[in-house]
Amino acid sequence: MRGPSTFLLSWGLCFLASDNEFLPSHWRRSLYTRTPDEGLFSVALDEDCLVRMGSCHQVVCLLLATALCRANVIVSPKESRCFEGFFQIGESCFQDVVHRRLSWNAARRECQAIGGDLASPLNVLVLQDELQRRHGPEMTFWVGASDVAEEGVWRWVTGRPVDSDIWAFDQPNNCCGGEDCALIGTSWHPPLNDNRCTNPRNFVCEVRAIPPEFN
Repeated sequence: MRGPSTFLLSWGLCFLASDNEFLPSHWRRSLYTRTPDEGLFSVALDEDCLVRMGSCHQVVCLLLATALCRANVIVSPKESRCFEGFFQIGESCFQDVVHRRLSWNAARRECQAIGGDLASPLNVLVLQDELQRRHGPEMTFWVGASDVAEEGVWRWVTGRPVDSDIWAFDQPNNCCGGEDCALIGTSWHPPLNDNRCTNPRNFVCEVRAIPPEFN
């Protein structure tokens, strides 16, 4: 974790200067005066001062200018709560397995063996975007949705119903019979398609992210 840093607010725009990079070390509290137009605050400082005019410039401190408000904040870079080889979305970690292809059931057993299950993302489009970023177009992966328990009733392995608006055009169509498992495609819009569960495919596992206190 880094910090403290300096957070600046001016005219509704935010600027961040890590570790006071361009602020004088002796920068002190300001004396504020209200201008008649629109109630904006102006400031007069009693030491070397900065004004932002496209970039930062030192000025005589008696010059009135729109105020920059200073406050110390802690800046935390986004820290992954996933083990190596996984990527985080929300409170879950995902592993995209592309080095070998398995049937849907075999892929599910692989995911369960590492303490998770086939992916059941809360936001399928976010997962699709990440898979496309990592692997490019024309890639497909098993995810944890099927209608094996009841034909035509699609559910994630978590028991949550599959939203009807995330299926690709004219899908699921149970083509030729027996397409009971769901694929996510990096080029399909929307991203899901049904497929025969015995076909070997890449797959995506999902496990819970590491709790912050243990990270």
